[in-house]
Amino acid sequence: MFEELINKKGFSLDRLATLCDVVDKGSIQEATRNNATRQGQYSRQIKELEKFLGFKVLDRSSRPSTITQAGKEISNLSRSFLTSIESYIHEKKNEQRTIMFGAGEGIIQWELIPNVLPVLKKNIPNTNFLFKNRQSKDIIEGVQNGKFDFG
Repeated sequence: MFEELINKKGFSLDRLATLCDVVDKGSIQEATRNNATRQGQYSRQIKELEKFLGFKVLDRSSRPSTITQAGKEISNLSRSFLTSIESYIHEKKNEQRTIMFGAGEGIIQWELIPNVLPVLKKNIPNTNFLFKNRQSKDIIEGVQNGKFDFG
């Protein structure tokens, strides 16, 4: 059923997670915090993933490298898949999960924390709720790529 994914070298969940990390941070350098050893590892993993995919996810013609549109799209698909699997595992183990909100500071302070958070805590036990103060553009992008559960 998934022979093309499983039987070819270069594809792994680890490589997909690496790509998501690079896309989140904007570059390999930022994702690895300028750790030369990890930069080499990330670069190799991305190259192997590109070879498997048959297209570039990083544009290496500029410094630092930039993410291609295809790289963003694969990252979004990967993040959605990996987040879903992780949530399912936590749910089955009855472990605490996290729900992430992106919103402006005023909405967080005056609406979400006093009015929404108590209802959520009551109705969704064993869950952490994180609120990130972001601009509208970043919230929309975060919801689209799976960084935020709600925006």
